[in-house]
Amino acid sequence: VLTMRMNRIRPLRDSRRKNHAWDVLYFWVIYPVAAVGWEYHEGQGPVHVDRSGILHAGAVGVQMGQLFRLVEAETRRGTTQPG
Repeated sequence: VLTMRMNRIRPLRDSRRKNHAWDVLYFWVIYPVAAVGWEYHEGQGPVHVDRSGILHAGAVGVQMGQLFRLVEAETRRGTTQPG
């Protein structure tokens, strides 16, 4: 899972190539500020996933809404480190 600023598309593309070259079949990029993400599956382009969607990696799925609720709760408690 990568988290990054929206304006860093080129490094994201390079990261995708490297991950797939290392036989990583799936990976996610999550942009917490906008509560959106993208899933990458080997051999396919990115799939945008908003807060109401589910990130997939094979048989694994993570509901974005649940993920961001947890992050927001941890942030309110002050237990997460800013990225």
